[in-house]
Amino acid sequence: MAKNSKEDVFKLIHDVGNYLQLAQYISYQALQGVPNEDEDLLRGRKFLELIHYLLKELAESQPGELAFTQYLDHLMESLQQVKGLFGGIKPLVAIVGRLEALLKIYTSPDEGPSVLALRDVVQATVEALRPAFELKRISLYACLPAPDVMVSINRTQFSRVLENLMFNALKYTECGGVVWLEASSAAEGVCVSISDSGKGIDPADQPFIFEEFYQADRSQPGMGLGLAIARETIHRYGGELVVESEGVGWGATFRLFLPVLAGNSRDRALLQFA
Repeated sequence: MAKNSKEDVFKLIHDVGNYLQLAQYISYQALQGVPNEDEDLLRGRKFLELIHYLLKELAESQPGELAFTQYLDHLMESLQQVKGLFGGIKPLVAIVGRLEALLKIYTSPDEGPSVLALRDVVQATVEALRPAFELKRISLYACLPAPDVMVSINRTQFSRVLENLMFNALKYTECGGVVWLEASSAAEGVCVSISDSGKGIDPADQPFIFEEFYQADRSQPGMGLGLAIARETIHRYGGELVVESEGVGWGATFRLFLPVLAGNSRDRALLQFA
């Protein structure tokens, strides 16, 4: 797939947009009470606004290959500036690092699937997003599988699926809430579930939740692409992604299933990350 296809442009906007929202949230939370005359911090905020503007411009245009590459270059340059100006705010630097890694996906050749340790991918994703959960005072628990539980999937794509599901839980869970991630292996395959104590999903919305551009809650920012991308990715590797919610106010659980690989263990370990 061409790196400047319409589908990739939408994916880029969605992926970067998620992390940009986090970066902006962290910057405003961390800088409350800081004098406005601090030029470095003001410039840092301006660069975050510039990234937002570049994404908006990209969404409204249909760039050719050269223009798409130029957008990526501008985004990378802006992120470098943000990282330098906000160097003392570790959660923000961590989020910017994830943004840089995401942008590099769009300048690198596509990779095929590989056999991965499920525990490693899940733990790396949880660690990357932990600062955001801490800032929002959301308790994050992860029940990880044994080290020998393996899956066959593209690592980058799988990480993006997990990030999308965790962003969803973060977005719709109020301060002081709980998010629980559990990854396990069974005879029929591997399952990763992410449950939250958040707003829940109206039964009328649940049949459409994985459709492109569908947003059950219009008050939240976003394009309505994350869950559609996640499900399409899991389907590509012979798996399934489903949602369960008893309704508004009752939280939600997203479960993804992938085919089993021989030799997977069923041992697990519980960790609290936030």
